[in-house]
Amino acid sequence: MSTDDPTPDPVSVGPPRRGPVDPAPAVGPVPPEAGAGRAPRPTAVAPGPAEVDDATAPPTNDDGANDDGANDDGAPGPPGLEPTAPTAAAAVTDGQASQGPAARVRPRRLATLVVAAALVIAGGLFAATFTSFFAADAIRVRGIHHLTKGQVLRLSGLERGVNVFHLDPAAVERRIETDPWVAGATVTKDLPSTVILTIRERVPVAVVNDGSVERLVGDDGELLAVGAPSNLPRIVADDGATTTDPAAVRGAARAVSAMRPEIRRLVAFVVLLPEGELALQLRSGVPVAYGPAEDEASKAQALAAMLRLAERTGGRYTSMDVSVPTAPAGTLVGGSEPT
Repeated sequence: MSTDDPTPDPVSVGPPRRGPVDPAPAVGPVPPEAGAGRAPRPTAVAPGPAEVDDATAPPTNDDGANDDGANDDGAPGPPGLEPTAPTAAAAVTDGQASQGPAARVRPRRLATLVVAAALVIAGGLFAATFTSFFAADAIRVRGIHHLTKGQVLRLSGLERGVNVFHLDPAAVERRIETDPWVAGATVTKDLPSTVILTIRERVPVAVVNDGSVERLVGDDGELLAVGAPSNLPRIVADDGATTTDPAAVRGAARAVSAMRPEIRRLVAFVVLLPEGELALQLRSGVPVAYGPAEDEASKAQALAAMLRLAERTGGRYTSMDVSVPTAPAGTLVGGSEPT
């Protein structure tokens, strides 16, 4: 064959080569093939499906394989010539990388704004508690019998206009309880503008001479106001005892306090004896052995039962003994014992 013959070299027919293939250049003219007078192959352009024609299509082999290594039926060509395209994972990674720093900053900024707004609201609410909305316009006093409302208010230190929200109930209670009449105080805040003072007063159960004047004695032995009501028993001391002993006075007060009011009115004296023992004397003149200042409730019940028995039978006692409350004893006029 002459070198001037323009007919292209025959293409060998057979299976595609599996050996290494140099990758084709991405762009630029295709180098001319061997042989004289052959024109260079035009640069390959990727036309749309409708634009491909015979003039621009790459030459094919007789077995349907394109020169770029791909068959017409879509079978992949040699490994070195496979097209590369971004995968879905790569696209996701690129998207996350593009918005990562900004995506992390935005939640932190939002959280900061929320916290700042909450602090502003809390500060405004706290400031509102100091306004006149919480100024007391009513102070109520309950449970008083001996004290007056004015006395309780002076003890409490409260007055109209005091801030109810910031009021310290425990401090007010301590001030009120400094008065001997007050056994306990409870302060209740009824927001926004009311304070309730509930007082539990001591009950006077006896009279004692404290060494200078006669004073009322509360049910727990606390010395109350000066006074000597005739319907209350008097605490007196026998030889070897004294009415200025607070422990002895408390024991006598507990003994009388355990009695029901109708029995208590029948007692004229509570006598303090040495060694902490007590004796009673009824208004009828009958002495009652009481024993140690203990087991007060049982002894009060025993005394009440003996008095009811005497009243029912018409008997009169010359002496009584409740020092052993489970086995009270007594002597009736004439020397007999109650049955």
